[in-house]
Amino acid sequence: VGTVAAATVLPAALLAPALLPAAVAVPAIAASALSYRQHSKLRRRARSLKLQLDEQHQSANRLSASLRDLVSELRIEEVLDKITANATAAVGGKEFALLVCDEPGRCHATSSGLPRDLLHALEQWAERTPRVFKAPLTIDELSTIDSLAQLAHDKRMPVGSLCAAPLFFKGETLGAVVALGHGPRAFLPHDSVVIQSYAAQAASALSNARLV
Repeated sequence: VGTVAAATVLPAALLAPALLPAAVAVPAIAASALSYRQHSKLRRRARSLKLQLDEQHQSANRLSASLRDLVSELRIEEVLDKITANATAAVGGKEFALLVCDEPGRCHATSSGLPRDLLHALEQWAERTPRVFKAPLTIDELSTIDSLAQLAHDKRMPVGSLCAAPLFFKGETLGAVVALGHGPRAFLPHDSVVIQSYAAQAASALSNARLV
């Protein structure tokens, strides 16, 4: 900036000495404006990082509380209810369903509030989509999947996107936790990480309840 300012000032001083103060002021103002924009950008970035850290800290606290709650219950019916209830607290603003594998290729769904016919559609989709029990899966627009379009178009509780994580425990697949967002593209990468962490807790609690 200093080189540019000098190149601007020298011709101004030679051609019109009376304009010298203005020639000095203009580059200085431009440099000041540039510095202000850079500092503003840094401040916005710092605020964004702080918000992300705060959100992650809150998520960690919710997951910790959820784990304590899940391991305190050993009755399987209560564990199933708590898994869907606590998932809503772990990732707010979403509906949750729990898919439990009763036998290979067969699963049963419970939910935080989805109507039974929509749960049935989710069960049928899961039984035809074995990858949901093998790895994390996100679908940004349910309306593009024939077997799930019913969920997106239902007027009672329309859900437009899905994020699922399998329930693994000691090499055994127990089912999957499915989060449903109200609208397409409702899940950020951080949401998927939280849901996977929660699924690990739920798998441990479910396995312990089954043993008891």
